Amino acid sequence: MRRRRPLISARRRSRSDSNKIMNLVSAVAQLVVTQMLMLIFTKRVTGRYKLPLCICLVQFVVSAFLSGILMIDKKRKEGTKTNCFQANYLRLAAPLSLFWTMGFVLFNASAALMSPAYVDLIRCGEPAAATIVGYFAFGDRHSTQTLLTLVPIIGGVMLASLSSSKNSFSPTGALVAGLSNFCFCCRPYAVKALKQHPLGSDMDDLTIFFSVTVAASLALPPIVLLVEGLKLYRAIESANEEDLIATFVDAFLSSVFFFFYQYAQLRVMSLLSPLAFSIFTPVVKALLIVACSIYFG
Repeated sequence: MRRRRPLISARRRSRSDSNKIMNLVSAVAQLVVTQMLMLIFTKRVTGRYKLPLCICLVQFVVSAFLSGILMIDKKRKEGTKTNCFQANYLRLAAPLSLFWTMGFVLFNASAALMSPAYVDLIRCGEPAAATIVGYFAFGDRHSTQTLLTLVPIIGGVMLASLSSSKNSFSPTGALVAGLSNFCFCCRPYAVKALKQHPLGSDMDDLTIFFSVTVAASLALPPIVLLVEGLKLYRAIESANEEDLIATFVDAFLSSVFFFFYQYAQLRVMSLLSPLAFSIFTPVVKALLIVACSIYFG
């Protein structure tokens, strides 16, 4: 029996590793498909009205609604109490929600300023941003060999996107997309800190995502009214009924795919370290760049 225990333990580790790999493969497929569809419908909305804050608010509100329904259904099937509406959960998720919200506000703004393929070109620099943020803000230290491995990963994807993108580059859009990198790369650190908190250790991924989207949905409306309120009023006043309906449908579909895309990202964040997650991003971007170039040109 003593000889069998290491073998049983090895089999369990192998099964666990296999499950982790399968979860990552599933997440990659979901990330590519859902982000592509999210970009298509977001681009349709921002092509009619350049209101990145408004579309971001709609995306978070719909995501909060969908994640709330799924969470309540899950708790009902488990026979447990749905305690996700606690104010403590929202306060705990506030830093993560801030990084997530700002990242997507900037991401949507950059998508409105230049082509999606160029947005993803800039977004491929996320591993470099993660290294900088990790070093100065969170004390992460990585070996020279590890840092050098980032060069071919980032450079290869950038070269692929440059060769497949057409002329719709914007320096302002590039700056905004670059700032979104720093917001996005802070999310894994915030997730890690949240799960290490005594209260956060009881929160599963769905509860965390619900808390993040609710916090964003509560914080964004006054900002939207202040920054884009007048533009939104003028857009509604000048638009015809058919155009408004089409915009509403596109915004809703963009938000649904936003929900699936972001929830898949949170699952991956829970499985990988912050630097590994930032490296994982260009892999998904490489596949997405090809899809964007085919669809958008």
